[in-house]
Amino acid sequence: MYNNTYGPGTQAVALSQYGSRVGLYACGFYGYQDTLYANEGTQVYLKGYIQGATDFIFGRRGSAFFGGNTIGISGPGWVTASGRESNDAGSYVFDNNKIVLAFGAASGTDGKVYFGRPWGAYAKVIFKNTVVTAPFNKALWSVWNSGDERTSNVLFAEYNSSGSGVSGASRPGFATVLTASQAAAYSISSAVGSDYASWVDASYL
Repeated sequence: MYNNTYGPGTQAVALSQYGSRVGLYACGFYGYQDTLYANEGTQVYLKGYIQGATDFIFGRRGSAFFGGNTIGISGPGWVTASGRESNDAGSYVFDNNKIVLAFGAASGTDGKVYFGRPWGAYAKVIFKNTVVTAPFNKALWSVWNSGDERTSNVLFAEYNSSGSGVSGASRPGFATVLTASQAAAYSISSAVGSDYASWVDASYL
């Protein structure tokens, strides 16, 4: 378990990850702001628990795959803040995860949660087959800040999102809803490389 108990107010990282071919299985990551820094290299996070509120899965140059996790929302904010700064190979791909309201979540969270916002102008985040029961904002995706939107080159994409948290969604123009064939292009292989079977524990897939 990786736990940063600082709480709201500033960055408080639970795990800072710069490694390649790193697999974290059935692990717990607990924080509030900037919980999991997936900043460089290729990483998989499988069948674990990741909790936070503000930009709590973030990084600049990392390529990461998140599969079969429960993602806990502890307050208003953004699950991801991709800081991708150019059209490189990096991405965050999420497949078959659940996004829930964490135990003891801050009051006033309803309607103030998003899949992500762009820390970098080339942010690339894909959510597939996500069941969302946390109380998301109807837009689902957010700009960085008003007047500093950073959305001109982002790929914020979803396929087969379901659950009460995404009911009645009204996505902004910079968000993409993928078809089944388009979604098939985003996978563990696209995220961390076609050689993933040589280093990922298949029992967690």
